[in-house]
Amino acid sequence: MNKELFNEKLEKLNKKLAKYNENIKVLSTTESSENNFIEVTAEISEPKITGKKNVEYIGMVSFKNGIREIYNINSNFILGDLEDEKFICEHCNINRYRTRFFFFLEDGKLKSIGSTCVDEYFGYNILKMLHVYTIGSNSLANEKGFKVYQGTPLDILIWYTAYVTNNFNAIWKSQEKYEYESTISDVYSIQSVLKELGYNNSDSDVQGYVAFHLKHKDGNMVKETKKLLLEKYKDFVPKNDFEHNIKNNLFYDDGTLRDSIIKEGIIAWTIWKINNDLKKVKLEKFEKESEFVGTVGEKFEDWILSVRDTFDLMTQYGYCQLVIFNDEIGNTLKWFNSGKTNFSVGDSYKLKGTIKKHEDYLTKNEKIIKTTVITRCKIID
Repeated sequence: MNKELFNEKLEKLNKKLAKYNENIKVLSTTESSENNFIEVTAEISEPKITGKKNVEYIGMVSFKNGIREIYNINSNFILGDLEDEKFICEHCNINRYRTRFFFFLEDGKLKSIGSTCVDEYFGYNILKMLHVYTIGSNSLANEKGFKVYQGTPLDILIWYTAYVTNNFNAIWKSQEKYEYESTISDVYSIQSVLKELGYNNSDSDVQGYVAFHLKHKDGNMVKETKKLLLEKYKDFVPKNDFEHNIKNNLFYDDGTLRDSIIKEGIIAWTIWKINNDLKKVKLEKFEKESEFVGTVGEKFEDWILSVRDTFDLMTQYGYCQLVIFNDEIGNTLKWFNSGKTNFSVGDSYKLKGTIKKHEDYLTKNEKIIKTTVITRCKIID
């Protein structure tokens, strides 16, 4: 590690150890003049400290990147509801900026301990502390030039999530399981999904790839998802720390959506959930209300139909796209499209064509949907 940095950290650590009549003794050093690095052999006498007893750990609040992140293992306490004045270390009572606060239940009262005091509050683990200093030395040495992680642009994260959940149709883990995993360990970053395929993180690259595979028109899905997020969460009052984490990571203080997302996992889940819930609502409505439309053989014009789903099929005549539509009152229609137009889920089109037949469609839930099959369709501009 860097010699100057090591000596600086060694001096600070020995000052802390002095109150316990202990210190770190450097037995030998080997220097590298070329890289200004030093290899050290040291002897450490670890003080015996019993620390606190009858204290229950509740959780931690981090302010990394200016976003309040909550890691809570006790659902009886909602750390996201705490006022700003609670974020003062009650061990040293020094009011200064810290990136993390730990919360404990001591004698029935919630106690806030700053990150630099939490070891002393319980009792030192010197070996672990020296290890942390060593691991972090390179980052600290380059602190002035350190670049804060900027996260993933929200637009790209929406595309990523649509891709890995098959247009928001896949079944995600439950909120309960997700909440546990996201508050105990780092959430898997959705960015890695396309990296293995050789795609970079540029907006046009990701958008083009996902749009092609999901047959979306550029921008429409992102625009609609942002609208859903604003409607659902802008004035939303969190009821637990999981919901606090969603809102803190999704919005700036002025209530506008963040341009980039630091904690991709929890927001990817939110993006999927809000779109998946909307699909379920629409599906239930369509399944209950669908009726046959028009008369077989009748021609129609100026019908405004919304794309509910699409399927790629290979027939004896070649490739075609099965398009499932719904009209403005929820009736289900379908068309085997063999033309060049790829229809985008969620978009609406004005069509003219012919009613080919009426048929009953049996769903996996054994519900019968009255479906009108249309043919010879054209899009009217």
